Amino acid sequence: MALPPNSLMPRALRFGLSGLAVLLPLFFLTNFNDTFDLPKLGLVYISVAFFLPWIYFQISKTPSRPLFYTGAEGLLLVLFVALAVSAFYSIDRDISWNGFYRIYVFGLLPITAFLLLFWISAQEDAADMLTRWIMIGGAVAGLYGLLQVCGIEPFSAMPRVRGFRPWSSLGNPIYLGAVCMMALTLTLGEFNRRKNDRGLIVALGCSQAAGLLLSLSRSAWVGTVVGILYLSWAQKRKRMLEFTGAFVLISLLFLPAVRERATELFSRSEVSNASRVEGWKGALQVWRAAPFLGSGPDTFFEAFRARRTLAYIRATSTSVTQGHAHNDFLQMAATTGLLGVSAFTALIVVLGLKAWRKSRENPLTAAPLAAACVALLVQDQFNFSSVTTTAWAALLLGQLARDPKKFITFPHQSTPVRAGVGLGMILMGFLFAWTWIGSWVADDAFKEAQALRQSGKPIGALVLFRESIRWRPAIETYQTELGNTARALAETAPAGSLRTALFVEAWNAAKTNTERHAFDPDAWNNLGVVAMWRAQLNAEPTMKAAREAFNRAVELDPLFVDAWANLAKWRHLNGDIPGEKELWRKVLQIDPQHEMARAVLAQPS
Repeated sequence: MALPPNSLMPRALRFGLSGLAVLLPLFFLTNFNDTFDLPKLGLVYISVAFFLPWIYFQISKTPSRPLFYTGAEGLLLVLFVALAVSAFYSIDRDISWNGFYRIYVFGLLPITAFLLLFWISAQEDAADMLTRWIMIGGAVAGLYGLLQVCGIEPFSAMPRVRGFRPWSSLGNPIYLGAVCMMALTLTLGEFNRRKNDRGLIVALGCSQAAGLLLSLSRSAWVGTVVGILYLSWAQKRKRMLEFTGAFVLISLLFLPAVRERATELFSRSEVSNASRVEGWKGALQVWRAAPFLGSGPDTFFEAFRARRTLAYIRATSTSVTQGHAHNDFLQMAATTGLLGVSAFTALIVVLGLKAWRKSRENPLTAAPLAAACVALLVQDQFNFSSVTTTAWAALLLGQLARDPKKFITFPHQSTPVRAGVGLGMILMGFLFAWTWIGSWVADDAFKEAQALRQSGKPIGALVLFRESIRWRPAIETYQTELGNTARALAETAPAGSLRTALFVEAWNAAKTNTERHAFDPDAWNNLGVVAMWRAQLNAEPTMKAAREAFNRAVELDPLFVDAWANLAKWRHLNGDIPGEKELWRKVLQIDPQHEMARAVLAQPS
């Protein structure tokens, strides 16, 4: 079927998508508490908020302008419905809707944004421009990481990197490795394709390779190798494998940190490997507990707490809990159940087949895009994905799935169908824009509040903490810091109405967290701490509430050292010394080096 005249979307769409691609890895805001991930998610939200109504207005004002479809829309809808049902029955609806703070990728709203970004990308042939700008974005991120390792930090508000493993503009070495992995795979494909500008392509590749190596992310290394294998197969270039082997050998010979990291690749005793295996086991247990709908999108942090083992704690520490299963399929299974992981797997298979066909039809143009997505798929089975790499995958898969022969057109005159499509696009765009605005204001206020508290201005900090909560009351971190600040002020305030009011504010913040995040042990532990302080300093009858809160915390996480220690303190305050020592022995079973437990039980250090 031939395209009608004047049917392609204007070039603005290609430039907009390319601008998003290059800005994603590089955009961060130091005035945010979530310096790296929230600004990047905001770029995705604002892009979707702009492009959805913009596309609608384009098809409205120009007769016969089409909307393209990929054939995967049905699966996209099935996945969305599965996630929505899981979110409705989630153990934490707030997190399931917005995503886990500072990770976000697997919440219902972020996933919806990525699915829409995939569909938007399929509306225009932008493969060349996306490839070019992703290469540049990855190269700049790699160069920034190299500067950080060399002790050069152009932004005064950024902390300094010590040694290897820079975070560049991504905030995490794992994210840096994944970004450089995808960009490098595309760059190798462009080197094979273009006869001109090879010097520039080599320079970009060197910068990406530097970021990849310095990240010391083994999952990104494995993903890169698999992506190159796919690319060499699709383009039938054996020399690429020889070049890759030589590069790996040189890196191992001349970079001791890389060599040491590589030797730990399959070691089960290595800390991150051991914790990863325990995390996978915990994910399977979470899935068994709710096999059909899971615990709710992106609620792995809370659901995993009850499944932490001593082996996991020994490999990490008592204060570490995974926010992600370190495997996308296990993450989907644990948090969205059989329905979610089935829809997710089916979508991956369908898009994989489309990418494979495109690679065979056009190996020079399509194969690098497919190879970058294959590399990310491999990487995401050992680590968690970032906003940048997930958005890049959506953009590239949209290009691989688009078919110029598949489109629908709307009549120029208004119809109920066209009006419904337009209203849906506009409302969806408004939702994403409003979510981003609220998140921006809240996180900016929260960061300023932290700075005021650190500079000895707790009252000003308290006011700004309240402002952040007014915009985003569901963020556990915001409520916790408000409660801690109010409690600290109450501890130093003179007895009377002011002290009582501050304690009540601290209590309300902690109580709000337990109501919104009922399966979060930290929220219950904080509530118990506030209750004990109210009883001790303000003579309020809250000791029973403190005990109930601590008990609930250890029910949700049987290896929660801080909650067990607080229960021991509670028994001490109530004169139960034998019971107190019993609990301190419990603490030592979990953490043999716990200082207070050793001191109370008179154990030598």
